[in-house]
Amino acid sequence: EFDVESADARFRQKIGRIVANLSNANKGEMQTRTEYIEHPIYPGFRIYAVFRGRGETIVWGPRETKKWAKEDWFSSGPCTLLIE
Repeated sequence: EFDVESADARFRQKIGRIVANLSNANKGEMQTRTEYIEHPIYPGFRIYAVFRGRGETIVWGPRETKKWAKEDWFSSGPCTLLIE
């Protein structure tokens, strides 16, 4: 997981605009997860993926909440890609 606070101010603003543009009735329940990989061709560039989602799933058997693993974010949350 990428620590967004260590990014430069311009990149944090870009993430803020992406998150602000997403309309959802349950905005208060939404979480953001940012991942990155180094660009395979251009050294010094990164590809960032910004995911938005609830971050948890309710399991109905025992009625408990299960936090999302990394794979859950990839399969269940909408994603925006950025190259920086």
